[in-house]
Amino acid sequence: MLEVGCGPGGYWAEVAEMIPPSWHITLSDFSPGMVAEARQRLAALDRSFTVIHADVQDLPFPDESLGALDYTYLQHYEAWLPDELVFRKASSGPWTHHLHVMEPSSPRWKEFILIRDYLRQHPPIADAYAGLKQALALVFEDDISASFGPDTPAAYSSAILGHQARGILGQALIPPL
Repeated sequence: MLEVGCGPGGYWAEVAEMIPPSWHITLSDFSPGMVAEARQRLAALDRSFTVIHADVQDLPFPDESLGALDYTYLQHYEAWLPDELVFRKASSGPWTHHLHVMEPSSPRWKEFILIRDYLRQHPPIADAYAGLKQALALVFEDDISASFGPDTPAAYSSAILGHQARGILGQALIPPL
């Protein structure tokens, strides 16, 4: 198992007793201070941890490492999302997940967190958003450029973000589906 951006390793220290002893977990962080703190915190635990200093854009693992999890790196997404690394689940058949890797200082990171929190607080809107994404996936399939139009998840997300950021939440303010 690999975690990118582990920070001081606090999460793993908290859940160490739940980790099967046969697992080996590699943690990485760009900050040498976080790496040192995580190493110190996890050293006394009876579990197999390796903590490394690494840049997410240059991880010291073979490019096909995520392939074992059936994730494929989508290099052509760089044109639309230049500050992110994007992976998709399922190299064949329908896509089920996208994994976006970015720096926490990225404006899109903040947008994703705000939208996530908003959708968690508003289940009916989350359901509508999920339905919209599923419908658009059927219509646009692999055409990412088409999915950035005015009636897409990206536009819907932006509307949610705008309303959430202004603190004027309400279903009447969300664009019609």
